[in-house]
Amino acid sequence: SLYLFGAGADARPFAALASSVGYAVHICDWRESLCTKEHFPDAASFQIGSINELLHRITFTKLDSVVIMTHDFQVDQQILRVLQKENVLYAGLLGSKKRTRRLLGNTIPDWLHSPIGLSIGAEGPEEIAVSIIAEMISIRKGSEICPSLAFI
Repeated sequence: SLYLFGAGADARPFAALASSVGYAVHICDWRESLCTKEHFPDAASFQIGSINELLHRITFTKLDSVVIMTHDFQVDQQILRVLQKENVLYAGLLGSKKRTRRLLGNTIPDWLHSPIGLSIGAEGPEEIAVSIIAEMISIRKGSEICPSLAFI
């Protein structure tokens, strides 16, 4: 399963691509108007409510992946506080290293992928989705990708 926190416009191509490569995508957001089949036609479920409520409702497993795309500083902090106690396969946060350091008090832990995705020079939501999914697949398959050797 993939738990996607944030249902903004940039999450749509990511959710679609994740579904197409086999993830059961669960959209988690406090904004009911964004959590629709129209926006996320392939979603396995919609988890709607306050982030605190959602985090207590979800039982994460070691095979799950979590991607945070809320664009809300306080919400991201809440999610990260809970995730640091969980054992998930992949946890990634959209945003710069500088923002992540501010969220976590200057240190980015090993369990968190931030900036999220492989460094492929991605631009725009669709290309960013490709870079994130590629990173998630490499983690799931247990392979480390060396960007400079990936295509040799």
